[in-house]
This record gives sequence, structure tokens and C-alpha cells, in this order.
Amino acid sequence: MIEKQGNWPFKNKCDELGELLYREYIAENNREGENSEGCGDLMLEWIKEYFWGKIVKDHIPTFHQIWDILNEKGHIGEKNSYTYGDIDVSVWIEKVKDPTDQKVIASTRHCSVADDNTHLYILSGLKFPEHTDMFLRFRCRTVWPRQNKKGGYRVAKSKKYPTGWFSWGDDRDIKIPSIKTYRTRDFHFSYKDCRDKGHVFTFHNNKCDHVHWHENRIPHALQIFRWHLDALQEYEANKC
Repeated sequence: MIEKQGNWPFKNKCDELGELLYREYIAENNREGENSEGCGDLMLEWIKEYFWGKIVKDHIPTFHQIWDILNEKGHIGEKNSYTYGDIDVSVWIEKVKDPTDQKVIASTRHCSVADDNTHLYILSGLKFPEHTDMFLRFRCRTVWPRQNKKGGYRVAKSKKYPTGWFSWGDDRDIKIPSIKTYRTRDFHFSYKDCRDKGHVFTFHNNKCDHVHWHENRIPHALQIFRWHLDALQEYEANKC
């Protein structure tokens, strides 16, 4: 498409930025001195954490706009969700124990081919507006319709594990979380970082935690979020 439009200055700019990043990466990998091994990879990791941190932070006002409209219109709870498109998407506010400190927006794309087709956008640390950078945390997770309740892992039978089954006894045993899993834990499930099943992003201290683990999931989640706001801003026209 770019070629047909003849937009070569834009493509050249992209190439130049890619070349600059490549040169810096190679230079860091060739750095001499103690503890210099892996500096190129570390540089890329930190750049991505900072870059996506800026992008995700830009979507926090979008979160508040969506939440305000849903709250005003009474879309609290999944049964009261706002549905738009050709009954393709439902979005709603989840109830939490302390709404002065935490807000949660949930949405389901009913026609998605993904098994984890429900997104949770979780904004917490709202009690401390004067210390936003320190306490504010913005998380996004995907969840499945049903939780895997087996609660453990198969291991070789031994004296220690006579049944051939090992269990941690905590959230690590849950291989597949559902929205109910998060609800029963007031949306504080498992590690609350990139190790969580269904992790998309965790924003804190102006950066995104370990972006390189799930980077490809971030743009999709943010695009869906923007679509919600676009639909809600034309509330009656888009409502199903």
C-alpha cells in the first residue's frame, strides 16, 4: 500500500530508525569490559519497556472516558453490558471491593477466534493521586470462559508424589483463569505481572513490565480499547 501511494519518505524514515537501532544494538553487544555480555539485548528490552510504557500511559485518559460513560449509562456488571457492532462486542464495568482505589473495565469480542476473548483493563492505585507515578498500576489481561480447575501438575510417581500429581496450593495451580477467577480475587490474581496466564501488559512506574514476553498482544488490546471509546461516543447510533 505504501508503494502504491509512493510514500517513500515515510518508508525511508522507518528504515533509518531501524538502522540506527541496529547499530546501537551491535555496538552494545560488542562492548568491552566486565559484565558487558548481553547489553544489546538488555538495551532492546529497556527501550521497549519505556516505549510501550509511554503508549500505554497515553491510554489512561481513554480508560477514564470509557469508565465514565459506562458508569453514567448504568453498564455495571456483565448482564448490563453495552453491546455494539452487529452484536459483536460487549463492554461493561466490573464491581470491585474498593472503587475509590480500583476500577475495572471488561469487554468480550463474541466473534473472536481466540479462546481467551475477554479483556480485563484494571486500573489501581487511585487513592493516591498525589503519588500517581508511585502507586498507579494499569494492567490488561485476557481470560477464558471457564477456569481450569484441576489445580496441579502431573509428575513422575515417587515416594514424595505417590499419586503422580504435584500442587502448589495457590494461584500457580490455575493454568487457565476465567473472569470468575479474577472476580473472586478482586482482580488481584496470581503474580500480577508478566508471568500471569493471559498477560497483555502491566504498566507501573512509567514503564511496561517485561514487554518482550508478550509485546505482540499490546497493540491489539489498545486498539480494542480505542474502538470502545469510539462506539460509546456515538452511544445511541452504535447500541444494539
